[in-house]
Amino acid sequence: MLNKEFRNAFGGFFMGEGMFRISNQKRRGKDELKHPWYRPLVRITLRQDDEKVLDTICKKIGGHIFRRGIRDKILNKLTGQYTFSRPTTIWQVEDRKTCRKIAELVLKTPLPSKKKKEAIVMIKFIDFADKHYQRGKPYPSFVLKRFQEMEEQIKNLKRFNEK
Repeated sequence: MLNKEFRNAFGGFFMGEGMFRISNQKRRGKDELKHPWYRPLVRITLRQDDEKVLDTICKKIGGHIFRRGIRDKILNKLTGQYTFSRPTTIWQVEDRKTCRKIAELVLKTPLPSKKKKEAIVMIKFIDFADKHYQRGKPYPSFVLKRFQEMEEQIKNLKRFNEK
């Protein structure tokens, strides 16, 4: 059980740094045909010099830690020079139960944020996936269509909206 202080701090931190995503990937079934598979994904990415924050979150909530070295060249449009992005650390959760708890925690956070709308879509996705899950079997087409719609909803919520 997470104490209230940690829940509030995590909720606020996640609003600024966290990400909800519905991930679409292909899986092989017993019939050797590929079929789409959707899963929830919750992630926070920080530079490696701040990774202790993510290590603490991982110990308290669960999930996995991934460390990436220096990444692709990035063109600075102002200077015209290429730079490399810094090494990053990623905390990630993929199981539906924990993703749902994180979404619920974000909804309870008193800070205003459009990320709460993403959390609502994530909860709806998880509930719908739990209702239609059949181990090892592909989802029916109406379920896949609804998953695609929810995936698109979250993508659209991430777009910057000028006021």
